[in-house]
Amino acid sequence: MQHLRAISLAGSWRFRTDPDRLGDLAPADLVASANDECAFHLPSYDDSDWQRIPVPGNWQQFGYEEYNGVAWYRTHFARPDYPANGVARLRFAGVDYNADVWLNGLYLGSHEGYFAPFTFDCTRWLRDDNLLVVRVDSPNDVRVKHAREHEEKTLIKGALQDWDASNLDLNPGGIWSDVTLLLSGPQYLVDVRADADLATHAATGRASLALRVTLVNTLPAAVDARVHLTLAPATFTGATIEEEGRIRLLPGPNIHTLWLQIPDARLWWTWDQGRPDLYALTVTVGTSETPSDSVTEQIGLRTVERRGEGWATYLNGRRFFWRGANYLSDQLLGTMTPERYARDVRLLTEANTNMVRPFCVVERPAFYAACDAAGLLIYQDFPMQWRMSNDSALVRRATRQAEEMIALLANHPSVFCYCYGSEPGEANFTKLGMALAATSRAADPTRIVQQANEYPGHWEIMAAREHYGWPVDMHVYSGWYTDAFGDLFDLIRYTPEHFELITEYGAQALPAQEMLHAILPPEQRAWPPTSRALRLLKHHCMQPEPLFRAVPDATSWQDLIAKSQAYQALVLKFHTEHYRRLKYAPCNGAVMFLFTDCWPAVTWSVLDYARRPKQGYYAVQQAFAPLHVMLNWTAPLAATLGTPWQAEVIVVNDLPESFVGLIAGWLVRHDATGAIIAEGSLACDVAADCPATPIGTLTLRPPAESLPGPCTIALRLTDPTGEIRATNAYTLTLRAPWQTTTSSLRTEGT
Repeated sequence: MQHLRAISLAGSWRFRTDPDRLGDLAPADLVASANDECAFHLPSYDDSDWQRIPVPGNWQQFGYEEYNGVAWYRTHFARPDYPANGVARLRFAGVDYNADVWLNGLYLGSHEGYFAPFTFDCTRWLRDDNLLVVRVDSPNDVRVKHAREHEEKTLIKGALQDWDASNLDLNPGGIWSDVTLLLSGPQYLVDVRADADLATHAATGRASLALRVTLVNTLPAAVDARVHLTLAPATFTGATIEEEGRIRLLPGPNIHTLWLQIPDARLWWTWDQGRPDLYALTVTVGTSETPSDSVTEQIGLRTVERRGEGWATYLNGRRFFWRGANYLSDQLLGTMTPERYARDVRLLTEANTNMVRPFCVVERPAFYAACDAAGLLIYQDFPMQWRMSNDSALVRRATRQAEEMIALLANHPSVFCYCYGSEPGEANFTKLGMALAATSRAADPTRIVQQANEYPGHWEIMAAREHYGWPVDMHVYSGWYTDAFGDLFDLIRYTPEHFELITEYGAQALPAQEMLHAILPPEQRAWPPTSRALRLLKHHCMQPEPLFRAVPDATSWQDLIAKSQAYQALVLKFHTEHYRRLKYAPCNGAVMFLFTDCWPAVTWSVLDYARRPKQGYYAVQQAFAPLHVMLNWTAPLAATLGTPWQAEVIVVNDLPESFVGLIAGWLVRHDATGAIIAEGSLACDVAADCPATPIGTLTLRPPAESLPGPCTIALRLTDPTGEIRATNAYTLTLRAPWQTTTSSLRTEGT
């Protein structure tokens, strides 16, 4: 939300750590030899020997990588010009984790939680020269490497603190987001929430916009205020709508609901369903012609709903299939910029995803703005990862932070679902998760609320599903955690109720050599890897046992990079195509794990920390194509020389348009000799948003005299004009009659 008058306090601030937590004590509380190591909040304290640090930013960015605990920030700013009866408020967009704030030695208040903005009215305390002091406490509440303790976390920091794809030696802290001074007249706007009523849109093209406006009147008497509303197209050409009226404001906080009627309303869609059109909404308040305060917010008009007992999901009344990825930008959110977010969102849409799950993290506002603009839906996690303390005190603190998250994200059309637990276990689900889900439904009934997601066998999930009316979305790691989920092709053995919605699947792969060298120093790059090198890689999230089980025959680091990436691509392609073959029967979406690394690591990501793509990125890009052609494969592809072989050809379409006269052609070529083994084509018509549809059979008889070995099956879907609409590729292994089946997948890059 952009305010009419906002002064940034970003810059170089004084900084010092306070590991003994003495800074807010008085000299009388300390022994004589230490009584000048306190009262850091007072203007009389001399901070000239403190270090300087940029604000905003995590302190780990600036040389304090291993520090957690209390640290102090101090800065000066001049009194700004504003009306005599005006209001000045200090706004902090994000402080990790606990913040206490003083202005000119006077205590303003405290806030808990890393992601939510908070403000203090500082009008009466301003001077010509002002000293702002912030005490930040970012503690380690538990040892996250301890198997029992990390399931008793009390800080709501999610994957930033505890995750198998992040640095467990790093727990972010500091004033990591913007600090501003907001100036207004005696009436100011606290919040504007916009909700669209599209009940008559399909028939009339009109929409109604309800604006719940929270204002404060700082005068001691009630006033009649003028409110001016402007709704202007932000992403398209159209008419600007303006309305003006008067409201009565009592002293203190006021909440009013205002309405705008929008003829020819443009809806917000995901990029694959239409245009993600946005409006710029401006609300201005004042008692005279001079505005007292004004805010501008970008909004989109859309509805999202889940129908029935499962995961049938509808955007603006139109059903859609989720194609998504789990995402955490950077463990140090202070490093993220609008440009970095724009690049990540572009890579997401180029991978053909239509939604993204910020994994147990609330990202910076620029991320949500980028998703709004790109037409990318967001399944928003509350930042709690795995198990937490189940103490009632945490329930109370967590529900308040859930309300803050909902308020922060309320006007983003991209945010369509809130989830309150990632594999939380039964105890958290039945208490903490219940409280958070109830809070969320009460605070925002317009969005889908998910109490938790889980994995099969963790606890009695299916019984809880019936008891709580809980539509489970599942994590399935067939091909990686084989003890729990089986080998890759064991995926087909799961019963249909496990596949209503899949929100995690994948496998680890090594990053490019440049990133691997950023992890391993030169003395640890020998092959085979030493125990010390493996310990270092484990610290950087690699899981050696499943990795070397998947790739047992690597002969060098470069070979391990190539083979692990090929295996990851195989896992992602098989899972994705399996879920798309089950589209709406019963599967409603597939959300792969993981899109990017949040630090230099060896994880499930398809983009490393430098955003270099692995082979898995191209596998996802191909398998997530909205219009997709594929084979019906449930086992490695292999054919015996001289013997007929066939595979069913399937087309699936997630687009809202139908296609007539498509041609699905195939060419099977021997990799070693270049000989064409078979070719052919099938004609088909494809309905809009159609489930997986068999269109015919690919048949071949490999000549008995052919060499055993791999062949490439290339599929291509073209329209009547000859335009290529989809491609795919598989490896078919030709074997002599006495040989056993072996196969691998080739994923074509783009």
